[in-house]
Amino acid sequence: IDRGEVTGEFKGYLRSLDEKKHLYINLQDRTSWRENLRCTLLEDLSKTGEFSPNFHLVTLPKDTDFYHQLKHFSEVNDSHQFLTSCVEQILGGTENGFYFPHSPKKWIEPLVQLIFTQFFESPAQLDRKQRLDFIEILYFFITLMVIEMEKPDVLNFSCKDGIDAGAGASAAFYGFTRMLSTKSPWTASDRDAFIYSLILPALFVRHRLIDHQRIQRTLSALEHFELVLKVRRTPVLKACADLLPDVSFKISEVA
Repeated sequence: IDRGEVTGEFKGYLRSLDEKKHLYINLQDRTSWRENLRCTLLEDLSKTGEFSPNFHLVTLPKDTDFYHQLKHFSEVNDSHQFLTSCVEQILGGTENGFYFPHSPKKWIEPLVQLIFTQFFESPAQLDRKQRLDFIEILYFFITLMVIEMEKPDVLNFSCKDGIDAGAGASAAFYGFTRMLSTKSPWTASDRDAFIYSLILPALFVRHRLIDHQRIQRTLSALEHFELVLKVRRTPVLKACADLLPDVSFKISEVA
């Protein structure tokens, strides 16, 4: 809580990358006294001259009131208010728990609007489940935007230990990209890859199942994503192509 350091092993790993880039998606809550130090240590490392060319950090907190839609966020069903809060939270940066190496001001509002129009079809109201799914899908597309800008060779998602929020985010990213890249049915190996990435970290490290809330959030967002693509695949992919022109998989199914 008060004192910490980045291990020599991790610094050694970063040195071994040579000219390759590592994108680290940090899912810890920067606004929490329990996790603030770890977040700032990672931020400082990404700014350090020796490591800044190789190590790129983005923080997308997964334990804030906004992420869980709690307290004053819980009753905001009006779509316009919710979309405004999404943009304000992210542009609020470190005060709201987010961290970006470069300001997302130019692209965050168009991205929020893309998700609202293409994945939710612009309703006047969004219930809490829809808002939770929206945020999960928003985090995924933010990751795609950062990948397009930073062009990393290595990507990881990590919470404190990488076994609950980190595993859920890794599995969700696999699921989202799999569904965007092809409409062919999942194979047995696809399902195994998804399940392993979701449950094995907690099983191996803590000898338990992944936190049930992380599973529910992951599966709920993926289910919504899949239902939309089944009905509106072509317009969704075209909209994604307009906003993310350099992401190679997004246009493959557009006729």
